[in-house]
Amino acid sequence: MEATIGGKLDIESQAFDKKYPAQVGFGIVNNCYPLPKSIFKSAIYEKYKGCHKFKQELAPHQVYVSVIIISFFYFSRTPCITS
Repeated sequence: MEATIGGKLDIESQAFDKKYPAQVGFGIVNNCYPLPKSIFKSAIYEKYKGCHKFKQELAPHQVYVSVIIISFFYFSRTPCITS
């Protein structure tokens, strides 16, 4: 994804149950298959709160590791969907 417009208020007024009015418009760069949770769970393990829930705010090192894992996975194994 990439930003298509700068931050604005209420681009999608009903998004996230109106909890986050500051939003950024985006466009899809590549439409790829989703990653299995097992690929990136180790990078964000300390954020998990039970079996299926995790705190969404990531520390900088978690973002860095996640980007490396995701990049390696996609560029070496998973083709993107073509229209």
